[in-house]
Amino acid sequence: MHSRVAQAEGELERRLRAAARQSLGRDATVARIDAAVARTQHGPGRSRDGEETYVRRLVREDTRRLEADQFRRWKT
Repeated sequence: MHSRVAQAEGELERRLRAAARQSLGRDATVARIDAAVARTQHGPGRSRDGEETYVRRLVREDTRRLEADQFRRWKT
């Protein structure tokens, strides 16, 4: 016996596939439909551009240096 959650997930998957099939057209491949459903379920994903900025790198290096100095002082 399936739970209501499993039934709801199955219904959502069926509706997403139907919507993807309708938007992509009748000649859409299963792979394209799967990809459209995955994009809908998981979102577009986050671009990693600009994640490592100059300022963030400087702060990270400064933090490493400060932690290393603090560790050296602690050891002595």
